[in-house]
Amino acid sequence: MIDPPVSTSLASLDSTSLSAVASAVAHYATPPEARFDNTDRDQYATYIPGPGSELRKMIGWLTPTDADLTQDPFAQNKLVAVMNELGAEGCKTYLTELTNGLLTEAAQRGMNHEDITPTIAKSLILTAIRRFERKFPDGTPDPEIDGEQ
Repeated sequence: MIDPPVSTSLASLDSTSLSAVASAVAHYATPPEARFDNTDRDQYATYIPGPGSELRKMIGWLTPTDADLTQDPFAQNKLVAVMNELGAEGCKTYLTELTNGLLTEAAQRGMNHEDITPTIAKSLILTAIRRFERKFPDGTPDPEIDGEQ
């Protein structure tokens, strides 16, 4: 049997490193339910399915930035929120405006006209609508009704 390599002894660690080791040991000594808070679980509980959420899954840069999340832990991109609120039929009705909104979002992130064209933006939005319709053929589920069943 091979002995594991011996790292530095605890005596040779400085006080900062020693406190980090003690903190890690204390962290893993507690049971998992006490280690993790429910912040992530709460965020998923407020998840609203919609065409905007499908678009966000397709385009990574539509997720809120860390700065947005420090101000509001449940922050959403405005385009995503509007698309979710409109639903599939509303998104089809306002397709031109949503396409322009996506192009504006791309421009704000430093992308130029060659990176994302109006045709690509429109295609992405239509794909998000189709994905949502495929997952939820009856529209956005009502969480209160679904929770009672």
